[in-house]
Amino acid sequence: MPQVASKTFEFKEAPRPNGRCKFYIYGYPKGKREVVWFRTEKDAKKEMKLRNDQITAFGVNAMVTGEEARILNDNVARLAEIGESRRSIYTAVDEYIARRKAQGKSITVEELCNRVVAYYDNLLSEDPTQSGNVAMVRPAPCSNGTVNDAGHVAPPEEVGQVTPVTVKLVTAGSVTSVPFAALGPGLVTTTV
Repeated sequence: MPQVASKTFEFKEAPRPNGRCKFYIYGYPKGKREVVWFRTEKDAKKEMKLRNDQITAFGVNAMVTGEEARILNDNVARLAEIGESRRSIYTAVDEYIARRKAQGKSITVEELCNRVVAYYDNLLSEDPTQSGNVAMVRPAPCSNGTVNDAGHVAPPEEVGQVTPVTVKLVTAGSVTSVPFAALGPGLVTTTV
């Protein structure tokens, strides 16, 4: 009957040192042999106990190496230094990933300016009489005596310009109307 490989780690002392390391642990936690070398028996047994405890508690797929555990502990301590002790590594990584994804969607100020210029260049290149984009209109109470239905006109010669004073508590907007260009000039001038 074939021997089943142990998923936990075992300690061994090598008959010949591997460089400066004489002790090692080995195991088959994921079906493939893993070997880790140590200089001292104490370090080897400590790592073996840590890995076996993790396998017992969480299974072989949740095993963390000593270096990974040290990195996790260091980063938890760094979060605690800035007052984020209640925050987990998982939350910190999620926030980091979200920020990196948002950076991928952002654009530089130069690119934004180029897009705005291109947009307005496109608008200005169109024939305004065809697109219906030519229209500036002011609300009637804000332009009494200066603009009428025909557009800008000079006041009658016999009467001075009279502009009634309007009370404007709030201005919601300003719109000016420009007549269709094919109708001819809206402003008649007299040269003496």
